[in-house]
Amino acid sequence: MKTSLLLTVSLSLFLLLIITTNAAAQIEYQKGYVVTMNQDTIRGVIMEKLNKNSFDILLKESASAKKEVLYTPDDIQEIFFVEGQEL
Repeated sequence: MKTSLLLTVSLSLFLLLIITTNAAAQIEYQKGYVVTMNQDTIRGVIMEKLNKNSFDILLKESASAKKEVLYTPDDIQEIFFVEGQEL
């Protein structure tokens, strides 16, 4: 009984650690720009945001900026990342 409880607790803590680490690793901005459907080019830092039903991005003017703008596939014509400029 004690072994089963210990195994369950250990497995639960391990899974929690994996989920927490994975969630923290997904917050990654890269320099780049988007071209909207109106042909506007907006430069900044981009974070890819994979949702259950779509692929969205968050764009900020700079890495230190607080304001984020959410773009969905319906808003964007193209996304460009500047290689080697990961933040």
